[in-house]
Amino acid sequence: MMRYAKLITFSLLSLSILLGWANTLDNAYVYDDVSVIEKSRHIRDLRNIPDLLSRDKYFARSGIAKYRRYGEGSYRPIVTLSYFLDCQLIGISPAGSHAINVVYHGLYVALLYHLLMLLCGRGSLAFLSALFFAVHPINSEAINAIAFREDILCGIFICLSLISYHHFFKSGRKDVRRLGFTLFYFLLACFSKENGAIGGLLIFAYNFFFYTPPASSGEKPFIAHLKRFRAVYISFGVATILYAVIRFKIFDYSETITTPAFTFQEIATRFTRFINAILYYSRLIAVPDHLRPAYDTHFLHSPVTLLVSIPFTALIITLIVKNKTAHPTISFMLTWFLIALLPVSGLIFLQHPIAERYLYFPCIGILFPIVYFIQRTLNEKWIRALYFFCIMTLLLFRSIAQNTVWNTEFSLWDYAVKYSQNNYNTCANYAVVLSEAGRIQEAILYYKKALAIDNRAQSHYNLGNAYNQLGLKSKAEEEFRTSIKLDPNYSEAHNNLAKLLAEKGKYHEAINCLEKAIGLNPYNPQAFNNLGGCLNNLKQYDKGIKALLRAIELNPDYINAYFNLASAYYMTKDYLNAEHALRWIISKEPDNKRALSFLQSLLDERKNAGIPKNNVQTLPETSIPPEQQSPNPTKKTVPVVEFDSSIVPRSLSPLEELLSSGDELMESGKYAEALKFYRKAVKADAQSAKAFFKISECYIKLESLELAHQMLTKTLSLDPDYPNAGDQLLAVEKQLRKDK
Repeated sequence: MMRYAKLITFSLLSLSILLGWANTLDNAYVYDDVSVIEKSRHIRDLRNIPDLLSRDKYFARSGIAKYRRYGEGSYRPIVTLSYFLDCQLIGISPAGSHAINVVYHGLYVALLYHLLMLLCGRGSLAFLSALFFAVHPINSEAINAIAFREDILCGIFICLSLISYHHFFKSGRKDVRRLGFTLFYFLLACFSKENGAIGGLLIFAYNFFFYTPPASSGEKPFIAHLKRFRAVYISFGVATILYAVIRFKIFDYSETITTPAFTFQEIATRFTRFINAILYYSRLIAVPDHLRPAYDTHFLHSPVTLLVSIPFTALIITLIVKNKTAHPTISFMLTWFLIALLPVSGLIFLQHPIAERYLYFPCIGILFPIVYFIQRTLNEKWIRALYFFCIMTLLLFRSIAQNTVWNTEFSLWDYAVKYSQNNYNTCANYAVVLSEAGRIQEAILYYKKALAIDNRAQSHYNLGNAYNQLGLKSKAEEEFRTSIKLDPNYSEAHNNLAKLLAEKGKYHEAINCLEKAIGLNPYNPQAFNNLGGCLNNLKQYDKGIKALLRAIELNPDYINAYFNLASAYYMTKDYLNAEHALRWIISKEPDNKRALSFLQSLLDERKNAGIPKNNVQTLPETSIPPEQQSPNPTKKTVPVVEFDSSIVPRSLSPLEELLSSGDELMESGKYAEALKFYRKAVKADAQSAKAFFKISECYIKLESLELAHQMLTKTLSLDPDYPNAGDQLLAVEKQLRKDK
């Protein structure tokens, strides 16, 4: 009978999880998922697993913006290992990754229910607490963001550690094997996320609330407690020291974020944050409305909020003390809540002071007492059942709705910006997704708003990219230089500044910037591609070929690097390898008109010169280069806007070919990319009215009407009868007057 009851219980928990989180399978990779999983080539090969045991390889730069190779700013090998396993099971699949996260969540819920049953022995209390947690919308961030899986994994291993310790405790401390498992799971929790270190405090709390020393001992309870469990605490002390040495000594890295000095004022500030966070997080659990990936944090530092936070915290402590003897499980769970908040509530400096994922583990510490007090307050069973059903329904539908917010990167930040206008991450990320959607002018406004909140190098860099997309080169250069001034180690800013300098023909200055970029991040293929392009333009083809081959080693699918390589081979009259590079491009993009045209010209030239077509040499086989320690370790940061930064030799860009390439991109809705080809067309022929008209069409699509007006005026100055230019100019002028 008991077995069937358990089967029904776990079936209901599983059903609730499926109902609450099934629609996450429709979601894309968002937030850090793109760089950590979708664009990471390292987690796709099991031969890279030994990297988890190498500090230099684990923290090496990925070549994708400022991200680490395995996406972590600290040593979390268990999480990274889970990404390797994902790739082997389902490949790079958003639906598959979300399904696995839901499975991990289900495993944690099952373990949580089992632990609560062991602690309280009351099936309904344990079941309802686990049920409410299973569908609680506060878990949406930890479940929807694959790159935040560490909170779920850490929770799983802490639960396993507590379950194992419970059995050790009940055995009269005789089953040493159970203690060994307790310590093993504790270390796995720590290597999933640093928060796992609270496991030792939870064990201490468990002993404190569930062990009563015999009155005959004649010792003070606390002293008797320490003596009885000294072997346990010594074991946990050794395990904690072992973890600390590995995490903070062997696998530490140079922190780039400056933390405030530890003064009396800073201590007071952190205490204020901690007390206010307890109140705010409790409110989010009790009333989970307007959940979002970033929060305004002014309330954390508010002395006024303390007027409510301090009494609320005092109430929790009072309940802990009052229920210690009669209801130790209630006291333990409330203590669980407070202990679990210690690493994430402001006592320790965090880049993101408030985040929903921080509540994944503490949440049950509040839910369990809430369920208990509701059960005690409502005597009528049918009223109690109705009450719990209503709560369950509200939580379930709220979670389903919240999952849709995480559907895409745009939906996530478009929702967040409605409720966190004064948060840097919200404004900066929203600007990024606006830029990716082609809404450049709006993106610029939000980049500026983000910079007004916090003057960070990354937003200056992204703002420079936005200006560059609009053709505002001088402003773009200014932003890149500001970004470098704020963060001299910003490799990508050096790279994109070099691109602008190269476009001006300042190749030597550009090469200096690119050498800095490569020195800071030797895994960035764009920097090597741009270096090769600059060297080609200086006719240093041998050096250019070497740089371009390195770009291809780092990114074997780099089309522009192959095109520049073909150009370099062509200019050195190495037609065989030039043909090979072009045929590789065509094998990947059969409709690439530039490559097809170039190849045809090359074949015609070879035919006329009588060069045989057989015995084509092959390019060096691509491989992952030897790893080096990254010089500028960083934590996860706001996503950056990347754009095509290849430098193609001008001699290979005929006017009509460039216009045709731009037209294809326009038809695909890639207006900013089309703009680049049209600008190159203007460089190829500054008297082409057609090229200027095409640029005006791009600016209209990008909602840059003033720039469109300039281009249309230029078009008509070159050709007063150019079709549709006059009508288009009148329409633009009308809209500009309307906007004013």
